[in-house]
Amino acid sequence: RLAAKIARKESLSLKLALRPDRQELINRNILQIQSENERQESKEAIGARLI
Repeated sequence: RLAAKIARKESLSLKLALRPDRQELINRNILQIQSENERQESKEAIGARLI
């Protein structure tokens, strides 16, 4: 069980290490550019839907 947990952590670390940086994801249209205000509005809208 412990070995599986360690293997899972190592697998996640490897995948995160291979992930492109934020700017590259934005350039490839995988992430959208958002201002701090847009991010806050999005969080509030999601919060309102959850209540």
